[in-house]
Amino acid sequence: MRMVTTVLTLVVSLAVAGSLRAADEGKKAHDGKHAQRPLAFTGVNVDLLKLTDDQKAKVADLQKEYGPQAADLAKKMAAILTDDQRKARAEAMKAAKDAGKSDKECRDAGNAAVTLTDEQKARQGEVKAEIAPIVKEVRGKLMAILTPEQQALLKPAKKAKKAE
Repeated sequence: MRMVTTVLTLVVSLAVAGSLRAADEGKKAHDGKHAQRPLAFTGVNVDLLKLTDDQKAKVADLQKEYGPQAADLAKKMAAILTDDQRKARAEAMKAAKDAGKSDKECRDAGNAAVTLTDEQKARQGEVKAEIAPIVKEVRGKLMAILTPEQQALLKPAKKAKKAE
C-alpha cells in the first residue's frame, strides 16, 4: 500500500509540476504524455534498465495503451487542487530542488506545503482507487518484458521504498 501511495504521489507531482512548468515557460503542456520518461506513472524509470530495441518497442506499446488513461487520471488528480495550492506546491518543490534535495524530498516538501480539505482528500482517494489497478497491471506487463537481471534492478529500489 505504501508503494501505491508513493507512486500516486509521483503521478500527482509530475502532473502538477509539468503543467506549472509549461505555464511558467509560456509553452503548451505536453498533454499529459510522459515523453521524457515512458511509463513514469508506474514509478519505474525504464531509462535506467538498458532496454533492448525489442523491449523498447514493447514499452512504447504499453505507453500508447495506458498513457492516455494515466494522463486523464493525472489531470483529474491535479484538478483537485486550487490554483493557490498548486502554486504553493510548485514553490516548495522548486525551493527543495534548488536546495539540492532528492526527488522524493522535493515531492514531500510540495505535499507538506499543501493542506487539503476533507473533500479534496476524499476526491484524491477516489482517483487513487482508479489509478492503483492500472499501475499494478502495467507494472505486471512491464515485468514480463524485462529480463531477470533487469527485474533485479527494480527490487532494491522497491525494498528501499518499503523501508521508508
